Amino acid sequence: MKTIFNRCSATHQGFTLIEVLIAAIVLAVGLLGMAGLNATALKLSNGAQQRTQASQLAYQMGDAMRANSGYAEGYLGNHSVDACNLSFARAEGTEPAETVDKAVAELIIDDEIAHWGNQLACQLSSGEGVIARNGTLYRITVCWDHSREETLDKDGNPTVEVDPFCDQEGLKGTMHFTYVTDL
Repeated sequence: MKTIFNRCSATHQGFTLIEVLIAAIVLAVGLLGMAGLNATALKLSNGAQQRTQASQLAYQMGDAMRANSGYAEGYLGNHSVDACNLSFARAEGTEPAETVDKAVAELIIDDEIAHWGNQLACQLSSGEGVIARNGTLYRITVCWDHSREETLDKDGNPTVEVDPFCDQEGLKGTMHFTYVTDL
């Protein structure tokens, strides 16, 4: 009996180099896509975390003002600090006051404003806050820099588009959160 060899099957065994290269390219494109998706998710997650932090800080100041509503005028103004101070010290002393209650209230206000300004700087990127009043309504606005990329002007200097509301308040953030409360 004669054994018949199939030449066709002997020449087409295994993978060719082209097949391996194509598989590697497809795998690389897939991995790059997954990395891009992960980077986008991280960016959006960070933005959501900053918005949550900004709203919590605004509500925290609203609660502090509500607890000291008799002296709410003392909270008005632009509140920002130059840099985050991790070893934050509480406010000390006040100006001479008419009564003990007013002195205590001023000390509390100074302390809360200093603490709030430090929290804005530490917990938000370039975080700043402003408190304004219109009648009995108090508007607490928190601005922060949400930009993750810098654009350069014609001279090569970085430019950031400031949020129009923050700019109107004299702040330099690219995002803002506003909380309005009636005291």
